[in-house]
Amino acid sequence: AYLKSLCISMAEPITLDLSIAGRVVANDKMGELNRAIAIMDDTAGIELKVECDDIDPIIPLYSEVVVRCSGLWLGREGEKIVLGAKPSSHYVVDRVAESELGNILLEVNLPSSTPQSRRRTVTEIEPGDMSCLVRVERLRFADAPSGAQWCERDSLTGRYITTLRYAEDATGVIGVVVDKECDYRMETLPEGEVTLFAVVDRYTSERVLRITNHSII
Repeated sequence: AYLKSLCISMAEPITLDLSIAGRVVANDKMGELNRAIAIMDDTAGIELKVECDDIDPIIPLYSEVVVRCSGLWLGREGEKIVLGAKPSSHYVVDRVAESELGNILLEVNLPSSTPQSRRRTVTEIEPGDMSCLVRVERLRFADAPSGAQWCERDSLTGRYITTLRYAEDATGVIGVVVDKECDYRMETLPEGEVTLFAVVDRYTSERVLRITNHSII
């Protein structure tokens, strides 16, 4: 949380000698979050942008990591704060090169348990939950037709496309984004009430859920 508070503009260099320690609560293990990881501790979560197409073997899901932040940059994507390399184009930060991971990863410890999630209803989800693992119960996917898959297909190419579905509980409605590369993109949306374990993310200017580790009950 302290690290994120240092981002007072769209892009901010980290000049202090700082490190963060936390659990990796989302990555590309099942194609759910590509070229990034979400790191969470008891105070907040932050997304680290990485230029790597196969992150999980290097930084496993749920592993405990210590990241050296000095020399990296903070960027603001709406209400979401991200961590990455010095920006060189129109993005708020660039992705950290895979070859540089050894310089910023001080520790990567294999997981011994599942990280603790924050239990939330839809309306309880707030900006402070961004990039954090939450548990949302009694959700229903009410907007999609029966038999719909997590991801839709492009009508011209037939390829899967990243799809935003909407789920609701008794308090409100929230989007659930599923990446076109996700391993279970072709699965049928669950019927009835479900519990989702997901990280809170931002997609097309909306606050959304991004399921992690296929955790759908």
